[in-house]
Amino acid sequence: MTQLEYLIKYFRSGKSITTLQAHQEGITSLSKRICELQDNGYCFNKTWKKVKTRYGNGKVRVVEYSM
Repeated sequence: MTQLEYLIKYFRSGKSITTLQAHQEGITSLSKRICELQDNGYCFNKTWKKVKTRYGNGKVRVVEYSM
């Protein structure tokens, strides 16, 4: 299964994904994969959310994609 096929299946199950989650699933360069899917006619919602840093001493903004 290609990364694009995996993402389509993932999004169709109703889930959303961040870059960290994508990396943990073996998806490299999530924003590039999203652009490729958009070029193929898929539409995505892009939501900014704040999450704790890996050190737990602050928050950073990350993008969460959903279909």
